[in-house]
Amino acid sequence: TTVSTVVLAFFGLLFYNALGFFLERRLTDELKERAVFVANHERVQDDGVQLVFNPDNREEAYLVHSAARYYQVFQLPSGTLVVQSQELEWMGVRLSPEAVRALANAQEYSDMQLNKERLRFHNGVIPGNNNAASYLVRVGIPLTPADDAQRGFLRSLLFLTPLGILLAALVGWEMARRALRPMRTLATAVSQIDIEQLQQRLPTRGAGDEVDEVAQAFNETLARLENSVGQMKQFTASISHELRTPLTTLRGEAEVALLQARSVEEYKRVLASQLEEFDKLSHMINQLLVLANAEAGEIQWRSEERRV
Repeated sequence: TTVSTVVLAFFGLLFYNALGFFLERRLTDELKERAVFVANHERVQDDGVQLVFNPDNREEAYLVHSAARYYQVFQLPSGTLVVQSQELEWMGVRLSPEAVRALANAQEYSDMQLNKERLRFHNGVIPGNNNAASYLVRVGIPLTPADDAQRGFLRSLLFLTPLGILLAALVGWEMARRALRPMRTLATAVSQIDIEQLQQRLPTRGAGDEVDEVAQAFNETLARLENSVGQMKQFTASISHELRTPLTTLRGEAEVALLQARSVEEYKRVLASQLEEFDKLSHMINQLLVLANAEAGEIQWRSEERRV
């Protein structure tokens, strides 16, 4: 869920900025086309710049009026406003002479933020005739459609992102539950295996996936453990038999010796026989200790070849 939140937030912000960039780029291209269209209908007169078109051609008149909706002409270098469209006059757009000269010298495009409108202007300079004054011509276009589209996208993003995160959490939970279901089955099967049931094996699905690999590895471990436990049981039985024989001999000789009085020589013989049995027991116990120390890792085994 956290990863999905980060991914959605990252791509949401990326698309938000990309949307604003491409919309403004599209509007800037349209502004450039308007500026070129207006320039083709401009004529420099002695008293300023005028837009010339055929008033009887309604299509041409409409196109010129639309392109010059946000239109200003300033005289240079004084910065005096010569012509201004009614739209800009109503919006109260004013520029100082310093700002006019700065736009004429440097910036082809400039933005202006008004109360509820953001405009982008194309700034072009028209030289005057016969050393007359030149003019700064500004053709504008509103950037409000791009801003509205970005705000609409942001609202949709803020509304859909929590739904997407919730959906990702539910889908992730369900996928994790299904993915872990075989592991729960293995855990249940493992919990039923004890030392007396080492012959049991975990079920495999035959899918050949990681779960089957875990089950196969555990089954191999159970097989080795079963073999080791079997060897331990066999070893314990063998040791019990080996220990029972000298102990039985010692007990029998002691009981026979106690049945009746015997000479010193006979007691010595019985004790000598018992010492032999004690030596066998000591040797056997020492071997057990060596094996125990070897199993504990306290003794390093060394293999060597013996030639006959």
